[in-house]
Amino acid sequence: MPDKTEKVASDPKQVPVVEVAVSGCVIQSVVVYRDRAEVKRIVHASLAAGENEVLVTGLAECMDKNSVRVEGQGAAVITDVIYSSKTEPEAGKGGASSSGSKEEYEGLRAEIREREGELKRLRFKEEVLGRQRTLLRKFADHVSKGQSGKDDSDSVGVLVEGERVACVLEFFQRYEEKVASLDERTMEVQQNIRQLEKKIKALKANAEKINPEAKVISKETIRSLRVGLEAREATDITLVVSYVVSNASWASAYDVRVFSKNKALKVQY
Repeated sequence: MPDKTEKVASDPKQVPVVEVAVSGCVIQSVVVYRDRAEVKRIVHASLAAGENEVLVTGLAECMDKNSVRVEGQGAAVITDVIYSSKTEPEAGKGGASSSGSKEEYEGLRAEIREREGELKRLRFKEEVLGRQRTLLRKFADHVSKGQSGKDDSDSVGVLVEGERVACVLEFFQRYEEKVASLDERTMEVQQNIRQLEKKIKALKANAEKINPEAKVISKETIRSLRVGLEAREATDITLVVSYVVSNASWASAYDVRVFSKNKALKVQY
């Protein structure tokens, strides 16, 4: 059972709220696709008679807010599902007293803006590389399925005769080389992004020390899901919350075999 706090106000008009941290909710399943993953978590809550709210906190930044789905089991009706986010200063992130000229502070601010622009361009480049890889993979799937004339998720058998064997082999060789090149470029971009993020963080810390009255305040975004429920009587319910995250991917590997005896080619993945 996840950690949860139930807050019931003395005012009878105020709706009871059950707060649950998403990190404490049991994962029911995870389905990984080429460029995303679908996660399902189990949320348990005890409701009072009447209107209630279940507040799921600590949702990930990479979550697609439009993908959220909630199903329930128990003697209650789901009346509303609302995703929300708010930005607040991080706890313990107050400014430190330090003397510094306005020119130094403005110089750091200008560098921060420049680095953030560079970071934005790198993230766009990472997205473009990901799209190229996805497109290439779709084309490879089309070639395999087009040759076999059927769609089998476990194995695709292809029998090709004559010169088409060489053509298909050449395609998959080039496919492997192109995918390796895209992966190498993506890893390089991701490494540059991590380094730049560290540099920006250090610049903001220096700016905060130089000018505490106009400091760059460290902030965190709190993302939560509010589920409205109505129960006829006090009861325990179970919710299944599903959502999609973008920082997951999956890619298949191809096994190409050529049979010289009957001049046939078999592709498996």
